[in-house]
Parts: sequence; C-alpha cells; structure tokens
Amino acid sequence: MAEQAPALRPPRQHRSRASFERVLEAGAQLLTQSGYDSFTLAELSQRANVSVGAIYARVDSKETLVLAIHEREMARIRREHRVFEDEERWRGLTAHGVVDALVRELAALVLRNEAILRVFMILSATDPRIADAGSQASNELAAVWEARALTRRDEFARPDPELAADVCFRIVYAACVRRVLHGPTFESSRELSSALLVDELVVICAGYLLGVSEADDSFVDRAEGE
Repeated sequence: MAEQAPALRPPRQHRSRASFERVLEAGAQLLTQSGYDSFTLAELSQRANVSVGAIYARVDSKETLVLAIHEREMARIRREHRVFEDEERWRGLTAHGVVDALVRELAALVLRNEAILRVFMILSATDPRIADAGSQASNELAAVWEARALTRRDEFARPDPELAADVCFRIVYAACVRRVLHGPTFESSRELSSALLVDELVVICAGYLLGVSEADDSFVDRAEGE
C-alpha cells in the first residue's frame, strides 16, 4: 500500500517558512473577520500575497490549514500564560492584591483574544481535534493560574485550597468564555460591561477564597490601590 502524503507539509527553507508564516497570520485575521464558513483559500492567497498553489503545497485542504492556524494561535496565547509565572508581576502584593490581579489577568487574557477564540470555540463543537487541543490549552492555563493562587493558600478561608483555587478559575474562565461565545446578554438582559463583570468577579473570588466580608465596591478600590 502506498504511503499517504501528510496533511501538513511544513516548509524547511527560511524563505518558505516566512511565506507560510504570512499565510498563517493572514489566515488568523481572515477567520476573525469572516468566520470559518466564509474563509476561502482564494481570499487568503490575496491577503498573504501567496498563490493558492503554494498554499496547497503545504496543506491538503482548508480544514488542515485551519488546524495549523489553530496550533499557531494557541501557541501565541500560551505565551501569554507566562504572566502568571512572572515573579516580578506578583512581588509585594497582599493576598487581596493577588486575587484581584489573578482575576483581572485571566479575564484580560480571554477577552483580548475573543475574536479568534470565538471562531475556535464554534469549530470545537464539530471538530474533536480542535476541541481536544482547546481543552489541553485551558487545562494548562488552569494549572499556572491555580499555582499562582496557591502561593497564598495559607490565607485561604476554604478548607481545601486546591479545590477552592480550581473553583475560582472555573468561575472566572467560564464567565469570560460565555461572554466571548454568546455576547453580554445571552443569559440575562441586564446590560453589564466587561469591566463591571470583572470587578464583580474579583469580589466573588475574594469573598470565597479569603473570607472577605465587605463584598462591595470598596474592596475593589482597595485591591486596586495595593
């Protein structure tokens, strides 16, 4: 039996790698602007200034190309996870300050990538490869986020610090992902800005993790000033 050609044929030469990188960059932009259904290799070739034939020399289909774009974008977003491992970012903060910053950094990471993440979330419903890769990336994010939270575990009010950190991650991540996928009024008609939502998520997580009793705007103000 003849060997099947690989679906993705990565370039080896520097010039070819640069050309394919332009394709992936333009592809990510096109996906965010047009969505998957309107994504065509013809338009992509014009944007990237690369012929359709040259694109097919690297991938065997639109689906394979989108998987390559997904891998590239997930690698880029993974690099943003480093904020949770950057000791300078967290040096000198109180436990309240750490919780406040954790919530805000996680929300910002999701929301600033909302356009491309929305495309991938929709595709994950029908493509198990994207779903599996997305789940892996989310688990990796949870691990570094929770590890940072647990540096203040001795100040947690909950009896199981690991569970408490995981629950808070799920609350913040789910709220932001829900907003990315469905918009701000899917589950409630109340007009709620992203900034106000994040402020309230800070209060929720601080109250749950640290036992803060004055769960109101004054806590957010104090945390921001720490």
